[in-house]
Amino acid sequence: MKSEKKRILFIIPSLNDGGAEKVLIDILKRMDYEKYSIDLLLDYRTGSLVEDVPEKVNMFYIHKTFALYHRIRQKVMRTLKLNVAYHNWSLIPRMKRKIGNRRYDTIVSFLEGPALYFHSKLMGYGKKHVTWVHCDLMKNHWTVDACSYRGKMEERIYNMMDRIVFVSGDAKDALNRMYTIKKEQTVLYNPIDMEEINRKAGEKEVVKSKTTLCTVCRLVPVKNIGLLLKAVKRIKDDGLDAEVWIVGDGYMMKELKSQAESMNLKDEVKFLGFMRNPYPYMKAADIYISTSDSEGYPLTVCEAICLGKPVISTRTTGGTEILNDGEYGLMAGHDEESVYRCIKLLLENREEMDRYAGLSALRAKDINNADNFMKEIESIV
Repeated sequence: MKSEKKRILFIIPSLNDGGAEKVLIDILKRMDYEKYSIDLLLDYRTGSLVEDVPEKVNMFYIHKTFALYHRIRQKVMRTLKLNVAYHNWSLIPRMKRKIGNRRYDTIVSFLEGPALYFHSKLMGYGKKHVTWVHCDLMKNHWTVDACSYRGKMEERIYNMMDRIVFVSGDAKDALNRMYTIKKEQTVLYNPIDMEEINRKAGEKEVVKSKTTLCTVCRLVPVKNIGLLLKAVKRIKDDGLDAEVWIVGDGYMMKELKSQAESMNLKDEVKFLGFMRNPYPYMKAADIYISTSDSEGYPLTVCEAICLGKPVISTRTTGGTEILNDGEYGLMAGHDEESVYRCIKLLLENREEMDRYAGLSALRAKDINNADNFMKEIESIV
């Protein structure tokens, strides 16, 4: 006789092409649906990854789109610091109606901020409660603005959970420096499947005409693409011939394109937009670069390492941990001069570029963890 399936609810605001969202999709694709019954609760049924949700997942949501009205309302609520009041008055009751009489063995809020807050209001619907932290909240405390947390509200909510999962050791240390956390804590690196990454990288041939840098990210402030543009302008002024591919979409696209044009970088910087499979471009590039202000555990840096690319990363929590503080890649500060010097070093010295490519290949063996990752997930949920 078959045992009853374990019921799990995952909560995340939307399915845009961010790192946390991609990891959640990867988990959902790898779950054993003979053992688990999975529900997915969204605030907005939006994002490029919505169509990647497996058919066996029961997905329900509050809003179908993220229209102009929602953007204006969100901005007003954040400005007036009324997020909590609005969530309690409107969103939470609607979420409870969507859930109805469903009850879960485990509820998982897969992101900080609103997902965690929604979770805190649904405690009676589950037996076990788990939440994920994907960033260094000391360096990027975006949740205060997103939720209008007051006093020690955020600390109290984290302590309502049974377990907190962090994507890096530094992210865990950061939260524990901010708050007194009394609940079980686990560090679980994001899943990296080197074989799958290389397979997808071979699906398309990308031709380039010059030495190329590549970055893959959402075009939002925390990714600091403006810093990359300033460094590339310095490279151009030095007479070094290189091209930059920026793969990704976001609300800053128009602004960044205008900035690149004003810096006379139209020929040097190519905005390629969102790609479901960016790996052929990452593989074709000579250098991978990340100029983020904050990262918990940057998936794209890991993926570039698996493709044997020399990596330049600003000193973020996850970037520093992955590159072991510069042992496996170049670490830059969060300033134009530092990023410029790292790029220039590799462009002017092919031996250094090849050396860091070799270090990436060496590091890839350590971060290729997809098989063990799902075993950890099953033990957590």
